[in-house]
Amino acid sequence: MSRIRTFLLSVIVLGIAGAAGYQAVGGRVGATLLWVKLWMRVDYPASREVQWQAGPAEAQPTGAGARPPNVILIVADDLGMNDITL
Repeated sequence: MSRIRTFLLSVIVLGIAGAAGYQAVGGRVGATLLWVKLWMRVDYPASREVQWQAGPAEAQPTGAGARPPNVILIVADDLGMNDITL
């Protein structure tokens, strides 16, 4: 009788832990995405050192009116995911 009780208790505990884990990853969608993430995992090769070209020894002086700076400022308030369309 003790073995049956221990077995049933362990099944109940594993069921509760499984249900809690299922909810923790986001339910059905989260579990599916987790499975896809693990299934589609790609092992990338190790990083390599990049050999950059040497730049100029000193900065080129430019006048104040040579050209305007390359700055673009985009300000959006209350912008949703589907608000930008063609």
